[in-house]
Amino acid sequence: MRTRLAHILALPALGLAIGLAAARPARACGGMVFPEHSARVGGMSQQELLVAFTPDQTVLLASAGYKGATGAPAFILPLPAEPTEVVQADPAVFLALAELTAPEVRITVADSGHHGGLCGATAAKSGGDFDDGGGGDVMVLQRGATADYDYVVVGGDTGEAIDAWLTAAGYALPKDYADALAPYVAAGNFIFAAQVKSDAEAGELAPIELHLPPADPAGFAIPFGLAAQSLPPGESLTITTYLLAGGGLAPANYAAAPLDPDAVTAVDDTTSNYPSVYMDAVAAGGWVIDASLGGFDGAELVAGFDAALEAGRAADGTARDQVVGFTDRLGLGDARLTRLRTTLAADALHDMTLKKVTGVDQSRTFAVTYREPVDGCSVGQRRVPLVVLLVPLLLLLRRRR
Repeated sequence: MRTRLAHILALPALGLAIGLAAARPARACGGMVFPEHSARVGGMSQQELLVAFTPDQTVLLASAGYKGATGAPAFILPLPAEPTEVVQADPAVFLALAELTAPEVRITVADSGHHGGLCGATAAKSGGDFDDGGGGDVMVLQRGATADYDYVVVGGDTGEAIDAWLTAAGYALPKDYADALAPYVAAGNFIFAAQVKSDAEAGELAPIELHLPPADPAGFAIPFGLAAQSLPPGESLTITTYLLAGGGLAPANYAAAPLDPDAVTAVDDTTSNYPSVYMDAVAAGGWVIDASLGGFDGAELVAGFDAALEAGRAADGTARDQVVGFTDRLGLGDARLTRLRTTLAADALHDMTLKKVTGVDQSRTFAVTYREPVDGCSVGQRRVPLVVLLVPLLLLLRRRR
């Protein structure tokens, strides 16, 4: 028997190639604001977010993918506390995370066992690299700039005041956005607003790293609801979220579960039905738990980048120092890393609250068998015997950035 590897990343549409996601992973929490936003000329396309809870701090790493902009966009993020540090991080951090946790399907091609041979020939295909002033006072708490952003952190006593200040500062918010911000302001949140220096029509923003005071995960909410204001009409958003903490975490107000491994089957020797199984799982507004790894620390993250570099999915080794720098700032000890993913329409997006759960390791790998055609070229599929499922999972293809 021989084995093919089909690597899975984000799946924003069911019509993408089966067994993989052609689109790149999602980026950012909060929402984005575009020039001519009320007409939805531009829109957020993907989000990716890491939330890390350590004894000393809570760290958010967020970025955004967008399309159709007619000028420089910005993203808006409610925060429960004023940031103690704002850093522009390197995309290599997300690359390393995905290298360790992105789902993949291992397809073993089985001999038919009939007539001592196969019906026809099977092409030797590669698994491939595949690829969120009016009516009150506003206080400006921080101003700053990074290579790609100009940002502010403001606080106010009403959503209308924040809206008016941001609009005057060049962050033009339509009425629905101002209304969506009001509950966050009323709850005492600060507003982080970052203006992109580029006016490219489409792209992926560099991750912004925000350090906050330590927080109890059970009392923390991730503001995905604001993203509903940022989508083009009729389109959905794929979100990838990494949760990192001393114990297991899961969504408290969304359904979340791993995919049923028995539902994933081989279509041919290099592709599977994973995309349709994934879309069925998130159709009702739920999340898929892609992987959960215990004993995770900074060295594991650096090892993930090294694996991507060795496999040719990182451009060069210069970003390794950026990954090391991130782990140093994070101060991460023994922790559990959980990767969650979903694809939701605007009306299904709401803020995610978290709950503590028993940490259980979950592999990101699905192992299936494809039986090549026999007489009459009929195709059968069956699950791999248990012994095949125990094959070491270290040398796996990951995503290319």
